[in-house]
Amino acid sequence: MVVMVHGEAIVPMGTQAILGIIFSSYLLVFTATDSIIIVLYNMYTVNIVSVGIVDLCLYHIH
Repeated sequence: MVVMVHGEAIVPMGTQAILGIIFSSYLLVFTATDSIIIVLYNMYTVNIVSVGIVDLCLYHIH
């Protein structure tokens, strides 16, 4: 599994990251390299912050 960011960027599975869902539709992925990845993800409606291994497959629907 990988994280697809807007169908372009890829973060491999197993990447340590902090996941924070904000504004009910954007998923921020803070990786160990301090890069910030914003993914449009409308399936969640609450704010969640967690630390773990990336194992999500997210697609941005244009």
